[in-house]
Amino acid sequence: MINFALVFLRIFNFQKSSYNLPDSPQLQASELKSQFDAAPEEVRQYLNKLIDVLTSSTDGDSGANNIKTTSISGVSGNDVQTMLESFKTLLDDVSVGEFQNTTVNVNPSLVPTSNSGAILDFFSWFANRIKAITGKTNWYDAPDYTLKAESIPLTLVNGAQAVTGRTPQIEKVGKLVTVTGAVKNIAVGTVVSTLPVGSRPDKLLTITCGLNTNSPGNFCTWSIHSNGSVQLLNSTSGIVDLSLDEIIFVAKG
Repeated sequence: MINFALVFLRIFNFQKSSYNLPDSPQLQASELKSQFDAAPEEVRQYLNKLIDVLTSSTDGDSGANNIKTTSISGVSGNDVQTMLESFKTLLDDVSVGEFQNTTVNVNPSLVPTSNSGAILDFFSWFANRIKAITGKTNWYDAPDYTLKAESIPLTLVNGAQAVTGRTPQIEKVGKLVTVTGAVKNIAVGTVVSTLPVGSRPDKLLTITCGLNTNSPGNFCTWSIHSNGSVQLLNSTSGIVDLSLDEIIFVAKG
């Protein structure tokens, strides 16, 4: 077994030094060669032992055990191996289960002011923003509306037909209602569909839309009644493909 303490001792002097030989040494050739080779040989042996020490994985005598460190607050040990083991213990203590069982008290009144802060501050900021978006008393209360668009196909009546690839429907995000699609084969004054409850205006709306075909200067006008009726008010080009795309309004609360 290597004596690690001796390996890490500095070399202050060589056991044999050519410097101490007389100017005309009275030595045999083999002795003279040995004298000149002595110092490099000591260095070679020292470096090989040092490499063995630093690459050792023997428990208690590993390379990491023999590399000293300065102290770190909260971390045990004064060598690399001991400190690594201390770090592992600290990380093991911070387990997922521990976080799951940790109570965090957020402050929804805390308004975010920057992109940096303590973790608890971020939790409080998120709660504050959610509360501001939903308008609810508490950030965890269910919102009245979601940001997901709700698509509802419209049922056509009175002989109205959907233009191929343009089936009429409504998309609702919160209270915002958007009608899309196009119809054909209807006369002025015809009610083509009825909007569902919750997707109706609070008063009569008159909205002008373009035609479904490429017909510059031509348009149609729709009446959107508070009872949900969608009625063709007029069309500049007679009975043609009529677009519903420009019908956008806020549903009555």
